[in-house]
Amino acid sequence: MPNDVTEYLTTLAEPSRSVVNHVIAEARLLVPDATEGRSYGMPCLMHLGKPLLAVIVRKNWIAAYPYSGKAIAAAQKELAGFDITSGSVHFTPDHPLPARAIQALVTARRSEIENSD
Repeated sequence: MPNDVTEYLTTLAEPSRSVVNHVIAEARLLVPDATEGRSYGMPCLMHLGKPLLAVIVRKNWIAAYPYSGKAIAAAQKELAGFDITSGSVHFTPDHPLPARAIQALVTARRSEIENSD
């Protein structure tokens, strides 16, 4: 898997590329100083040296990983209708994450990072 988000996006076919790019773009609007890195083997956005969000295409869905069950719980209302695990949110190009769901996940994770020890 490529080492950073920008490189990873170039490996994706449409429509997955556009869907993943949309999630990343929304996250960058909320955390403009986010950098690119890797965490748990996935290219991701980083904030203050900690993983903020990875968005990875899997065989049957696309998964958003906010690296926090607390962030997923905080965004629960906005994630209605999506498959959720303790660490990820699954969606498809036909049923992409809406901006409000992305904002809820990223805002919760950003706050968690900024308020951690």
